[in-house]
Amino acid sequence: MHADKRVLIILIFAFVVSGCTGGGNNSSSSSGAISVQSLSVQPSEIFAGSNVRVNMGIANTGQLPATLRVGEDGSSIMTSGCQDIFDIQSFSAESSNISDTRESYELAPEYEVSLSWNLLQNTDNVPLNGYRCNLRFEVPFDYSVESFRQIQIKQSENVENSELFAQSSQGPLDIQLEAIGSSAPSRAPVFLEEDDAEILVRLVNRQTQSSRYQGLIELEPPALEARGVRFGEVDITSENVDIAKDLAEDIPDIDPDSLSPGDDVRMCPDPSSLIGSPELTINNGQSETLRCVIDWSLTGPSMRGEIFAQTDYTFVKKAGSQRVDVRYRGE
Repeated sequence: MHADKRVLIILIFAFVVSGCTGGGNNSSSSSGAISVQSLSVQPSEIFAGSNVRVNMGIANTGQLPATLRVGEDGSSIMTSGCQDIFDIQSFSAESSNISDTRESYELAPEYEVSLSWNLLQNTDNVPLNGYRCNLRFEVPFDYSVESFRQIQIKQSENVENSELFAQSSQGPLDIQLEAIGSSAPSRAPVFLEEDDAEILVRLVNRQTQSSRYQGLIELEPPALEARGVRFGEVDITSENVDIAKDLAEDIPDIDPDSLSPGDDVRMCPDPSSLIGSPELTINNGQSETLRCVIDWSLTGPSMRGEIFAQTDYTFVKKAGSQRVDVRYRGE
């Protein structure tokens, strides 16, 4: 499982917000994330042996700290530099709080990064019709976010509802945990003892389809963890055992190396639902939904359960391309 995408699930009740009785309070945030402040390529038309200057400004306009991946010579941002036409003669970068060039920057909200490339046209001979180069750019930010939801299980309708809390994740990725399957009069997330409950895990790209730049979210399917309740058993088969082992790497109570076909394991999501899609890519305004069975053992009139999710993911904003024409100089 790749370190920059892997999903880590933790059992910490990290954030408590004021709630309401029954349905619970769900706190979330806006979709602000990355802003391409400026992008210029000058000049856009040159002769052989000339230079092109590329300048780019990027800002963290969201509410969360994030890591901007720059790469060697800015290769993670200028993803196509027409290497058969140009050499990178020099590259420099600096952020709001760091003045030297690095391969990544930790950006607090409102922090900015300035990047500059000096490209040298590297071919001795230019054909009569010249060269055309489309320099392509994207901005990859790494985030770590979390969400949780509480549920209540009651022996009967006469038991009083508890105060329940919930929080969706911040940033470009909204992790929504929705409980379904309740027959209680107040509905989910309150359940009666005999209910067949499930949790829906919605992974939503908050960026709208009308956004100027395309924003992709890349992550591996998350494994979740529960406290007070438990997930239903799933069958480990020869087809899903590798996926199950990847998920189990982030579940403290399961040893990935011990899993083999024929085992029954309590985990969420069911690895069989992920066959053929070991990694997820979510475009602007789109979502992916996973679902898991919830089980419990009620020993009193009422109990509370908690579902937690914390994920590391990459948000990649496509910043488009800039064209440079290399002209034939002639005799």
